[in-house]
Amino acid sequence: MSLDGKSFSLLASGIVRPVGAGLDSQGNVYIADECGNALWRITPTGKTARIGGFGMPDDVVPDGYGNLLVIDLEPSIHALLRLNLAMGRRETLASQGYIEPQGIVVDAHGNIYVTDDYANIIMKYTPA
Repeated sequence: MSLDGKSFSLLASGIVRPVGAGLDSQGNVYIADECGNALWRITPTGKTARIGGFGMPDDVVPDGYGNLLVIDLEPSIHALLRLNLAMGRRETLASQGYIEPQGIVVDAHGNIYVTDDYANIIMKYTPA
């Protein structure tokens, strides 16, 4: 939607349950599709691509280093994950201490912040 609230552009449709989104430096939008078990990439030109293999991704944010950070709420996963887009490699960064992780953000120094709305906590992870 425009800042004046008078116009908007549809970026994508058919995503089962889009719940979290992040934007990278190239203008790609990444969407967490919680009930579709996937992430979606929407390019600046409007092309969409499904990135599957997730349980219940709830939030996604690019980390600025070619990775996506993903909160996956699937009970068997329930973790903060990192997906290297170039290699397709996934790793679990943190899987303990959460009850219901929801939000994720990365600051200019690479610190990762994860909120847990059920445990009423905010976790900070500092890069090595």
